[in-house]
Amino acid sequence: MEVQSYSDTLQLNAPSSILRLAHEFIIPESVQITHSGDLIQADTIDWVQGILVLAPVDYSPNAEYIIDYDYLPTGLPLQAGPKWKFLPYLDLEEDILPNAPDPVLAMNSPDRGLSTVYSSGSIYRQLNMSPMGGSDFSGGLHMQLNGDLGENVQISGVLNDTDLPLQPEGTTRELEALDQIYLSVTHPQYSVDAGDIIYDYEYADLHHINRKLVGLKNNFQINEWQGSAVYAGSRGTFHTLEMKGRDGDQGPYRLQGKDGSKDIIVLSGTEKVWVDGQEMIRGYNHDYTIDYSLAEIYFTADILIHSDTDIFFEFQYSDFNFSKGFAGGTLEKNLNQHGKISIGLFQDADQFKQSAWSKAVLDSLRAATSGQVQVDSRQIDDQGDYVFRDSIYVYDPDHMIAEGDRYQTVFSYDGSGSYARQISPLGRVYYEYIPVDQRVSTMDLYSPYKQLNAPQSHRFGFIGANYQLGEHLSLEGLVSGSGLDQNTLSVLDNAGQNGIAHQFSIRADSISLGPARAQVIVSDWYRNDPYQPLGQENNIRQQTYWHENTLFSQGIRETDLQTEISIPGLGTTLLERSYLKTGQKDLSAIHLQQDIRYPRFNNSSLSLLQIQKPQGTFKKISSRFNFHSSNYIPFLLYRYEHNPMETQFNEYGSGLTFTGENRNLEAGIQIRTNEINEDTLAGHWQRESEDVVGFFNYKTSQRQGWSQDITYKRRLKSFANDLSSFDYSLARIHMSYQQVSSPFRWDFTLKTEESFSEQRAVVYDSIGPGLGQYRYDSEFNAYISDHNGAYIAYTVQTGQRHPTTVVESVQRLAYDFGKMNGLPDVLVRSDTRIDFRGNHFQGAGLLEPDLKDSSLARARLVSRMELDFYGLNRALSWVEVQQSFSGLDPRGNDLESSWETGADITRHLTRSLALQAKSRYRSKEIRSTVSVMRDRSVEGWWQEMHLLLHGNKTADMDFVVLGGEDKGLQQEKSYSAQALGFAFDGRIFIRRAGRIQTRIERANVTANRDAVYLPPEALNGYPLGTGIRSNTRLQYFINRSISITLSMNTIRDSRYKKLTTFLGEIRAHF
Repeated sequence: MEVQSYSDTLQLNAPSSILRLAHEFIIPESVQITHSGDLIQADTIDWVQGILVLAPVDYSPNAEYIIDYDYLPTGLPLQAGPKWKFLPYLDLEEDILPNAPDPVLAMNSPDRGLSTVYSSGSIYRQLNMSPMGGSDFSGGLHMQLNGDLGENVQISGVLNDTDLPLQPEGTTRELEALDQIYLSVTHPQYSVDAGDIIYDYEYADLHHINRKLVGLKNNFQINEWQGSAVYAGSRGTFHTLEMKGRDGDQGPYRLQGKDGSKDIIVLSGTEKVWVDGQEMIRGYNHDYTIDYSLAEIYFTADILIHSDTDIFFEFQYSDFNFSKGFAGGTLEKNLNQHGKISIGLFQDADQFKQSAWSKAVLDSLRAATSGQVQVDSRQIDDQGDYVFRDSIYVYDPDHMIAEGDRYQTVFSYDGSGSYARQISPLGRVYYEYIPVDQRVSTMDLYSPYKQLNAPQSHRFGFIGANYQLGEHLSLEGLVSGSGLDQNTLSVLDNAGQNGIAHQFSIRADSISLGPARAQVIVSDWYRNDPYQPLGQENNIRQQTYWHENTLFSQGIRETDLQTEISIPGLGTTLLERSYLKTGQKDLSAIHLQQDIRYPRFNNSSLSLLQIQKPQGTFKKISSRFNFHSSNYIPFLLYRYEHNPMETQFNEYGSGLTFTGENRNLEAGIQIRTNEINEDTLAGHWQRESEDVVGFFNYKTSQRQGWSQDITYKRRLKSFANDLSSFDYSLARIHMSYQQVSSPFRWDFTLKTEESFSEQRAVVYDSIGPGLGQYRYDSEFNAYISDHNGAYIAYTVQTGQRHPTTVVESVQRLAYDFGKMNGLPDVLVRSDTRIDFRGNHFQGAGLLEPDLKDSSLARARLVSRMELDFYGLNRALSWVEVQQSFSGLDPRGNDLESSWETGADITRHLTRSLALQAKSRYRSKEIRSTVSVMRDRSVEGWWQEMHLLLHGNKTADMDFVVLGGEDKGLQQEKSYSAQALGFAFDGRIFIRRAGRIQTRIERANVTANRDAVYLPPEALNGYPLGTGIRSNTRLQYFINRSISITLSMNTIRDSRYKKLTTFLGEIRAHF
């Protein structure tokens, strides 16, 4: 069955929410809808007729939607099953053999074009021209391959030369590969992968090399030999990071590079997160979500973060300094089923061009022994924006300060810096000196110089072996070495960067002791000071077992003796004795772990840990006791931790677990007391705080249409010597009801959490008229969304963070009376969305926010109610209320309030003739503390009358008479304006090969004498005076493989004068 790909660019005529695609028989899973740069979902897809219905909250009148999809060009097959069943019967009396003899050699046989490798895809070239904004020429190739190259050799791949600067959202467990390019050849004895590859190799227990690369990867297996090789460019740098949690803060937790830089991008899918030694699962419905572009991680309501929570991150990131080359390979040999021996060599090196640096920088790097040099980024410039006064750089773009030298200065992130990022009233980024006593830990700081990293080279190799000595005894060993050159340009001697490590263990396994089984493991692990592994080598154990705040990856030696006894049906006992020696301290520990498997007390456990540290004895107790009684399992919890000379806590709790056929429930309460050591000599402990946490988890799965997934935690924390306290909730609730036969449908989602919101501002940059997404309106000192504008927007973070309560909710409700016998075809829909971020959640702050409220970061409410009389003749009416408060901009707050009511009535007179009336009445008010020029209001009506003519597969025409009236205030002056005009929208179908679509609008807008301009929201955005707009689009298939698309937009009005943009594309399908 043939499948082809296609892309439609369609406009939505308000208030309709229906998009009709150019093709039928759509594959629903392939549909991707892009609107204003964002991916949205269709509410309903009629895949047979190629019709999409958008959710009310997602469609915008007269906006463009780009829909990419796959379709079946020949429709569904009329017959199904093996093709041989449809062959004609043979007539055995007829001579059907060819007269020509068979060729002697097969190579002389004619090529009938048969191939077992199948390809599909497209190649295109696109030209975008604007007389005022220049031109842009682009193109791309997308191809899919799949098939057999020979006996047992398969090939598959996706080739795409369009480099998408997008990464998938880190809100789901499985990520969507937006820009994956690969070619894979597989055979039972080998495989070769090219393109975007993941190289993951485990060379010892908990010792991994994991890289996301672009290049070649090979795996092979011949008899008892197997191995792998890789030669590729690395997309990022591997790094691990540990930190403590922040009390009452679920995120964001910002990841940093090796040099402390926060200006990094995390490569999607490379992160791993551990909390208190437990590996987390990514996803909105699991443990955490991540924003890859901002390198920020948020923990969900499943994970409650305390001040002593141990968090460990492993990830790969790009800081745009160097590209990397990664090469190496491994070789393994099985030793007659008694073990194996393995060896591996790798190199990870920075790649650079010396021509990109000045001679002064190169000389500094060559003379440096370390991997970093400080570069002065300031230059004396009489036209510079900064004045150097009293050893401080002062931002003065208007040259109001006469004294002092002027500089053009570039600031870079520096954790020990003295300047903070700010946004000027004009939207420009600048840096301001912050006195020492005003600097706080939640503030990002910058310095007027840059730390330049030298290119590095990292070599790594290992040889490992394991061997089975008899039935119960085995040996395992690993010796690894590393060589790190922190500055490959340095002419000085960098000796001493070569490191070595070893790990040996002896295991006695499955030793019978009557009904019990015993296991004994003795291990020794050593790493000298210069040793640098390529990946993560069990650093998590130092956090979770040794409870060290600072992790040691070099210069350590750990010896461990484990004895484990297991009795089937009863449980397992583990006794562990360990020693850890570093350059700074010697530690010793004894650990007892008891896991119970007796059916009545299954999954109960007790853990005792005692560590001798230089400052005293660390103690930790963790226990859980379960009692199984039918489907109900009551449980008790207890935790105790004593950190000498610092802190200690007691935590105890109880609860109940219920497990049914279609539902699970867990509820309980935990109480924790925290103490601090006030007098280390006398050993006096003072109560610091008390925590009370209640939790409730409930999940059901499709019981008579109902589905529920509820996670709720309530935390109360009080401090002994302070009036401040914590009192907040963490929740993730999803409830829904849906049955095919039921007229009622309901979906509800709610999320609450505690986080930190960072101030950020939207900065705009001009790229040329007709090429951007925004225009600048000087009368209101604001940027207005406009697909014919000259500006693009991007967000700049200032580094100022404040504690925030987050509440997000979406509710969709629908009732279809047409599914009930005897009732009319009427559908009632209601959609409500809430997005609140502030110090404390209050209904007043959401419904009636105060413009000057500094405790609000964002408060947005959108509620829409629809009444839809559907059928051949349709009548749709709606009421929509919106309230939007934005307080993240450091320059001030913006508040938009609006309501709208309207109706859309369609009456079909004949099969080819219909009348349509579109009416709406709305009111909108905008207020701002950023600039009083932004204050404005609009209230009025808009009416459109349509005459729709439908030709039978030849043409569609839409004649429109439009008009409206608006009045309001702008900058404390009243205005009144009217509009009257007409529009024509026509589509001519060129057989089945293409179509021409044209839309022409002409409108005349008048206003009272005092109004020389209008708010951009008035009269559907038409400016004063007479304006004409046109859009013509041609789509045509020259043949089944080649198509062309031509589009031209023209505007003639008082705002754009004369603006013409042209877009042309030719696409070949194969």
